[in-house]
Amino acid sequence: MRAVKKTYPVKTKTAIVKCTTVAECNSDVVHDQFRLSSSSSADSGIEQASSACRTVTIYQVSNSSSTAAIIIFCFSIHRMKKSMINLNAQRTNDQTEDQIASEVEFARDSAVFRSLSHWINFKHNLTSLRDEKALCDVVLVASHLKTDSNEGSSSSNSAEVEIPAHRIILASACPYFKAMFQSNMSEVGQGKIRIHGVEPDALKSLVNFMYTSEIAITAENVQYILIASDLLEMSEVTNSCCEFLKSQLNPSNCIGIQEFAEHHSCISLSIFARVYCEQHFDEVIKYEEYLSLSLENMLQIISSDNLMTRCESDVCEAVMKWIRHDLKKRQTYLPKLFQCIRLPLLPIQYLFDVVEKDELVKASMPCKDLIIGALKHHLLFENLSSCNARPRGLCASTDSALGIIVIGGQVPRAVSNVDIFYISNYTWNSLNPMPNRRCRFGIASADDRIYVIGGFNGTTRVRYVEYFDSIRGCWYTAPPLLAKRSTLGAAAIDDVIYAVGGFDGLSGLNSAEMLDRRTGKWEFVAPMSTRRSSVGVAAYKGLLYAVGGFDGGHKTCLKSVERYDPRINRWQTVESMEFRRSGPGVAVYDGKLFAMGGHDGPSVLNSVEVYDANEGGWQMLPCQMETCRRNFGACVADHSLYLVGGDDGYSTLSSVEIYNVHVGSWSTLPTNMPLGRSYAGVAVAKRSCFPLLSVPDLFVNQSAEL
Repeated sequence: MRAVKKTYPVKTKTAIVKCTTVAECNSDVVHDQFRLSSSSSADSGIEQASSACRTVTIYQVSNSSSTAAIIIFCFSIHRMKKSMINLNAQRTNDQTEDQIASEVEFARDSAVFRSLSHWINFKHNLTSLRDEKALCDVVLVASHLKTDSNEGSSSSNSAEVEIPAHRIILASACPYFKAMFQSNMSEVGQGKIRIHGVEPDALKSLVNFMYTSEIAITAENVQYILIASDLLEMSEVTNSCCEFLKSQLNPSNCIGIQEFAEHHSCISLSIFARVYCEQHFDEVIKYEEYLSLSLENMLQIISSDNLMTRCESDVCEAVMKWIRHDLKKRQTYLPKLFQCIRLPLLPIQYLFDVVEKDELVKASMPCKDLIIGALKHHLLFENLSSCNARPRGLCASTDSALGIIVIGGQVPRAVSNVDIFYISNYTWNSLNPMPNRRCRFGIASADDRIYVIGGFNGTTRVRYVEYFDSIRGCWYTAPPLLAKRSTLGAAAIDDVIYAVGGFDGLSGLNSAEMLDRRTGKWEFVAPMSTRRSSVGVAAYKGLLYAVGGFDGGHKTCLKSVERYDPRINRWQTVESMEFRRSGPGVAVYDGKLFAMGGHDGPSVLNSVEVYDANEGGWQMLPCQMETCRRNFGACVADHSLYLVGGDDGYSTLSSVEIYNVHVGSWSTLPTNMPLGRSYAGVAVAKRSCFPLLSVPDLFVNQSAEL
């Protein structure tokens, strides 16, 4: 296409430069540069690049000796600006700061001129005029707000600060001043305008922002700037302050920030701070700030379904402490607050020993009625159906896995630690620890309860049984085993918990026992044909499988497998595995029984065998685990198989491996357990479990309902 050439005069400080453009652009050339000394050269240069661009930019540089024009042909304004930046960086020493960068965009019958440096110079000159108090037509006056440190000042006038400015700038940048100067308010004709309720430094910062579009927000000035920007209706600055405060939230200040935000109608910040308070409630109540909560905010927080607390007793104690902080005023609030405490979620012993004996509670008939209702729930085994018995948490009822709970273990001593791995975001958190440290126990899940059975406490093998209620977030005791056993296997079928094999301190065991949760009693079932400690046990298709283990009598690792049928109370031998496995991980996944890792005597294994009851026999899984491990926890969650911890024969492991049958390979998760351990118990949490800290006196040391 033939270029249509047009000529326009462009005035500069030293010369008139004519520039020519073209009508169309078909070339892939991004830009070409031409250094010109006259207007005729400019015409010539443009003809040389007539096929390159439709936009011509003139960059004028003035110095003491000559004038040069650099014409840059740009494919887009964006690239033109980048070229300008590059050229600015390449100035020679004899080029001064007196420069003009401009853009001329041509249509057929018109042109639009844009200066790239004009706005920068404009802002710089405005600020200079203000700093020099030149042409200023208004003075803003502010006084320091009274605080504990300056409350004894002799007079308010001594703290006054004057800020000169230009009305046109204030009105253009601030809705508050625009409304003031366009109204009939008395301030319109005044040379000095007093701004009440703002700190002078904050007002200075905001006026500077009106001139420069920049403001520094710090932890020391953010509240003052937010107050001032809210008054002056500068929403952009107010929102920036709110975002900054969100980033500064912690358990010691979240309540103060929430109430500050409410006072200044910062709804988003207020909600954000309240949610933070709910999610970190157990930490928040350690600080005195929560004692200053208003009644309305206290009710809002403790009635929330999303309150993340280690146990409902924390809520109860927080309420009573808040009441006693200002007893004369707040005692009348107790019945209203007590209704928000989920008393049925409290352990029954805590209700008897702590709540019912409190003097304030004893003096309140409505509170006593609420306690009676909670006791009925415990004694009559009522369902958790009423509002004040509803479990707290974001996922109180869901069929999907929330996380993987890791209980106790050996590191190398027995520990009581309990942690949860949240599957959704690959993070770990601590839960309420066991009342007693233990390792080498059996573990089984039924409903929302995780049973920890027998084991080793670091000194002796034990019979006691406890369960963790993942809804209430507390530990309870259950009837003890009939026989001491560690390194046992355990599983649940319907309402029955089975404990199989193990070691009693003298020899391996072939005995097994069952706990009927409906009767609360253990009883022996038929014994296995082989003594098995470090045995893997799983419920598969309504039957109980005992996989591998260690035969204490012959001191050999086992590859044999036995199956128990509860309908006929009989064990029978099924096909043996290909490899001997003591301390294997066993789980039912994808309709098959998996036996993973363990050790065969000399070596720790990373191989996996799979048993299909429909086809019979064991098959080797083609892909091996990434890490050789034994004495680890295994479970199925979120359609994947998880292996947690264990040891590799040399040291305990903190890693977690995952296998997905659809992918057909193992992978190690990027986040490890907080504490590496072996002989731990692993279970899946399908409901909310709360971040916890240890408070041993809240454990229930007597049997609760099973």
